[in-house]
Amino acid sequence: MAIKRVTLGLELLPGEGPGGDHYLGELSQVLPQLPERASLCYLDPPFSTGKEFGAYSDRWEGMQAYLAFLHESLELAARALREDGNLFLHVDHRAGAYARLHLDQILGEVCFRNEIIWAYNSGGRSKRHFSRKHDTILYYALSKDSHFDPMAVALPRTEHRHNHMRRQVDEQGRAYRSIRSGGREYRYYDDDPVPPSDVWTDIAHLQQKDPERCGYPTQKPLKLLRRIVRCASKPDELVLDGFAGSGTSYLAASLEGRRFVGCDNGYEALCAVRGRLLGRSARLHVEHAPALPEDFLPAMAVGAEGFCVENARFFSLGRWSDGAYVHLRWPDRGKRAIPERLDEGFDQETNAVFCQTPEGQGVFLL
Repeated sequence: MAIKRVTLGLELLPGEGPGGDHYLGELSQVLPQLPERASLCYLDPPFSTGKEFGAYSDRWEGMQAYLAFLHESLELAARALREDGNLFLHVDHRAGAYARLHLDQILGEVCFRNEIIWAYNSGGRSKRHFSRKHDTILYYALSKDSHFDPMAVALPRTEHRHNHMRRQVDEQGRAYRSIRSGGREYRYYDDDPVPPSDVWTDIAHLQQKDPERCGYPTQKPLKLLRRIVRCASKPDELVLDGFAGSGTSYLAASLEGRRFVGCDNGYEALCAVRGRLLGRSARLHVEHAPALPEDFLPAMAVGAEGFCVENARFFSLGRWSDGAYVHLRWPDRGKRAIPERLDEGFDQETNAVFCQTPEGQGVFLL
């Protein structure tokens, strides 16, 4: 039986949270389609490691080529931010110093707020230099009115810091440390929360067998992104990620009640995002132009002939003329597709089919 083929432009993931949009493409392509300017932008670009990660290539023709790419990305991100927006740039020792100079040039030195050191323990030690066990996160606020709430990410004092003041216990049995100055006593209770400093040591690096890992090579911890989202944005505001990767920032934003938007030009990132956002409301735009083809709905309405919805090389869905839905599964890329009937899993109310692919699960708009 002949199958009419149309290109899939949009996937819908129903679920909890205020929702958001992921685009298969680069920030320059996505920028004109943003619904509004973002209040927070988090960027985790390639680090210029000179490696191939499978999901993407981090090889460059010299440092100048990498810095040109970084500068363009920062300029695009700045255009996507509100006038009172916040920007966090995640880099490491290779580009940290350069990145700050570029941000000073683009946003202005007066916008600089913090050079956050995310220190972690991971395997490997060098005999030629001290082990490099930290990343740098540069924080810039575009205005004096930019939202920043450090108490939203405060930590218990006993877990966060100690000092040399004598420890005492008050009448209610609460432990505290005190100091006298100007004839007054200042008490600091151990159970009072305190904001973190600019050195973050309480968030662990994701180990290889960490259950949080989704398979994306440079995935960052959810706890790290939730801290950034929580302190630098308000509920229902828009969070932008120009290098979505594993989708950790999306998940953090959704869990914190923020909307999200972002992009990545890799199909591996699309699959990772799809898996991470299961159960969370999201829209995945899998073409540079997110609108569905004009002949898409008429093909549904006619129903006399089957049609197949395709998305690049990863998956497709089809419907035979008898009404059965079919998932065309590739055992391996480049081989012939294997049709699998999906008599169950079709949602009559939403006209969507739920299916599972080798790369992840998703609900696809039909």
